Amino acid sequence: MDDRYKEYAIARISNYIEDHDTDRERFAYAIGRSEATLKAFMNGDLDKLGSPALHGCARVMGITYRKLIIPLSEEDYQGASA
Repeated sequence: MDDRYKEYAIARISNYIEDHDTDRERFAYAIGRSEATLKAFMNGDLDKLGSPALHGCARVMGITYRKLIIPLSEEDYQGASA
């Protein structure tokens, strides 16, 4: 998988954690990974989470895998402010 898709996923995961009043520890638990693994991924160690884990992230977030790995759009930001 191209690293840019993982970078897009990091942005979405970060927004999800912030918008849903949760933290990395809880999110990591929900996707079946350690907080250290999630933290490393979020800090740019893109090999820490592969496709299966990212599918789990999308499931927890209630979005498709495809949406997880595309850039945030203006629509995404409008939804957060509503």
